[in-house]
Amino acid sequence: MSRKNWDSLTRLLQLNLKNSLLDTGMREVRAAFIRTAALAAIVFFMPLYAAMAVTDQSETAERKESFMQPATVFEVELEASGNAGAVRVGGMRRVRERIGFDFDWYFLKGDLWNHRTVGHTAAKRWRLVQVPHDWSTEYPLAESNASGPGGGFAETGLGWYRKLFVLPEFCRGKRIEIEFGGISTNSQVWINDQYLGRRPNGYVSFKYDLTEHLTYGEGQPNLLAVRVNNSAQPNSRWYTGSGIYRHVWLTITDKCYLDPWETFITTPIATKDKAEIITKTIVFNETEAERNVQLRTTVLDKSGEEVASSTGAMQLVKIGQTEFSQRMELASPHLWSVDDPYLYVVRNEIIEDGDVIDALDTNIGVRVLDFDVDTGFSLNGRPMKLKGVNLHHDAGCVGVAVPDRVAERRLEVIKSLGCNAVRLVKPRSGALMDICDRIGLMVYDEGYLDEWEYPRDEGGYHYHRHFKRWAQADMRDTVKRNRNHPSVILWSVGNELGDNVHKGKGKQNLEMLVSTVNQHDGTRPVTISGGSYHELLDVADFHYGGFLHFAQQPKRDKPIFGGETSHYGDPYFYANGHAHIIGQFLWAGADYLGETGVGSIDHSWWPSHATHVGLLDLCSFKKPRAYHRQALWSDEPVVYLVCETQNWAKRPMAFWGWPQVASHWNWESESEELNVRSYTNCDSVELFLNGVSLGEQRPSGDKSDYSLRQTSGPDMPRLIIDKPLWKVDFRAGVIRAVGKNGGKVVATHQLATAGKPSKIRLTPDRSTIAADGSDVCHVVVEVLDDKGTLVPSAQNLVSYKISGNGKIIGIGNGNQQSLESTRSNFRKVYKGRSLVIVQSRRQAGQISLVATTAGLAEAKIEIDSEEGYKRK
Repeated sequence: MSRKNWDSLTRLLQLNLKNSLLDTGMREVRAAFIRTAALAAIVFFMPLYAAMAVTDQSETAERKESFMQPATVFEVELEASGNAGAVRVGGMRRVRERIGFDFDWYFLKGDLWNHRTVGHTAAKRWRLVQVPHDWSTEYPLAESNASGPGGGFAETGLGWYRKLFVLPEFCRGKRIEIEFGGISTNSQVWINDQYLGRRPNGYVSFKYDLTEHLTYGEGQPNLLAVRVNNSAQPNSRWYTGSGIYRHVWLTITDKCYLDPWETFITTPIATKDKAEIITKTIVFNETEAERNVQLRTTVLDKSGEEVASSTGAMQLVKIGQTEFSQRMELASPHLWSVDDPYLYVVRNEIIEDGDVIDALDTNIGVRVLDFDVDTGFSLNGRPMKLKGVNLHHDAGCVGVAVPDRVAERRLEVIKSLGCNAVRLVKPRSGALMDICDRIGLMVYDEGYLDEWEYPRDEGGYHYHRHFKRWAQADMRDTVKRNRNHPSVILWSVGNELGDNVHKGKGKQNLEMLVSTVNQHDGTRPVTISGGSYHELLDVADFHYGGFLHFAQQPKRDKPIFGGETSHYGDPYFYANGHAHIIGQFLWAGADYLGETGVGSIDHSWWPSHATHVGLLDLCSFKKPRAYHRQALWSDEPVVYLVCETQNWAKRPMAFWGWPQVASHWNWESESEELNVRSYTNCDSVELFLNGVSLGEQRPSGDKSDYSLRQTSGPDMPRLIIDKPLWKVDFRAGVIRAVGKNGGKVVATHQLATAGKPSKIRLTPDRSTIAADGSDVCHVVVEVLDDKGTLVPSAQNLVSYKISGNGKIIGIGNGNQQSLESTRSNFRKVYKGRSLVIVQSRRQAGQISLVATTAGLAEAKIEIDSEEGYKRK
């Protein structure tokens, strides 16, 4: 049988069996197997096919020799923050090792069940990858793909990952655990052909104990195998990605150990004079003996100095767990806040016979939250409004396999607009939560429960199929993993559930989920995003018109906010002067893949494969509306010029849309009349065209305009709609806006007419990155004229060549309708620019990036990759 025919039969078998591998109940499982009875005999030929592939004569001897070679665990780079360091020969230097397991995975798109076995020799089609990995980004978008417009027309399917590793002999007798940050979707995991379990939810983190199934010593490789089944489509309203798309960690401890998810630290009192720190710690003992130990807990400041401590004795039961509580006082604490996100470290140590046998570090922020219907929301006693945005989990050209620095850059841009909070509409990576802690962004944390027992779309393969079996576990694990993050201020147990809360056991399901959250964290309020059964919730989250309706109701029994609001000013208008309205979360902070066409003029689908609703585009470049929001939210003076033609002004606008504006001064006709506007928070703006004043304008209070200013403080200004609008006949040259406060110039912005493309400019966000195989540099690519002005109409196809110790992992241009591959070495610029993401390798050295396009000179930059480099 030819390989082509074999692949066709295999795909047919997968199609018929896929439902049986979902958590859908026995009736559907039996039906799936009945439908495939006629094809069952094919399974017997799978080992033969695998053997045929292995012996393919086109595979070189060199590749056969090096393929799937196991690596010693301690040769893997130790990536964990605060745990990095060499390992002493003959034993572990530290009592706990948390080892990054991102490298040296082999991946195969397709399905053969013996991929999980140690004895199976991998076929040549397997290829080396590192995680985070999203295979959906590696295939062309197609209108026929089953993921459809909701999933961004992406390729999905089914794939396998394999990783061989050797554990040194001294690891025998230790406890060894694997942690997956997230796998999309329907994952199953084996170690040495021993089945560990499944997780249908693609967003939650989960762990498995490997200890009893491992081998040790040279020549005794272990095989970790992961099957990812994302073939049942459509299964989401947005792009999910496919694969092991977050970090993987291997943790090695004593069999008397601490679990970070079972350590809970709170600061119920936090003032400038003192703080109370309470730790609740579970100590696990997996040995057959009772053990007398001490639990020593210390609080370390940023410099590593001890500032508080507590030590207590306990007797551990054999094969069991013991909970221990400690209370410490901290004098004159440095409080965590949005403006000053100071972090302490709480170190728990288990001590037996004078020796430390396990130690765990947890970052905390000393802070206190208050939600009150009369006084609103406050952080450390300071009242403030939530100026938030919603964020999805993909990052444009890298899909959902988002390097930590890519996530950090986007959050930094979001915060620069004056944003102080983000709603994470599904559970995120631990790395992203760490970033929010570190840079000072409050988090509205939502478990991925977009459906309960009832589907949004009949015939889809959504979460409703897994709710009964997995909802409580998914919510529990999300809370336990994230509850020590000071950035988290709110929990949500669902999103826009509609009939799910009013049909069947909707109320009981809500009570169960709220109880689950409160069981594991009673320090933060719980709500549903989108509103329902408010009497069971601590705060009320309404979306869009629902928010505006309830914001005006005279009855006020709890704080309310807009969990999703449009880009206009009404939510802030109603929030001003009303303490019970604690803020809004704008939909959305950045464009995202999937939910195709939302926010566009015509809600277009193909070839569009993303939304148009963000303050930022798919490259995290600021859109004009971002400057509008910055003028509203930021304390810094802002002036930003945009232009619209008369034709654009008359076009309809989608609900999540924005007026069709552009921030450039290149137009077709000298006689074309333009509306020129300034997004500003200044008292007045004066406009100049080629040095000639066109007049100074002040706020007018006209709500029909799109430019807003703040008049009553930075936290939640009452909106007065500006009217800095000039009707201008286009003349080539320079148009310049000058913002003034009290008659003094405080901000300017100008647009210049660009000539023909003359050169390429490459601008890296950093000149040095870490040689750890994970760190990245963002390189902005711009097509400029001979005076250095961006050419807004440029669509040059730019090719890239990279050499040295780096690689290109994605090229984006922000165009939601561009079907070019993000994983190639060329792409057209859009509106004159694009973005190249360069990732380091695991060897130090220089990285060279060269960009070329027809008719222009090449551009080149050098990036240094340094071992052990850390940004200051």
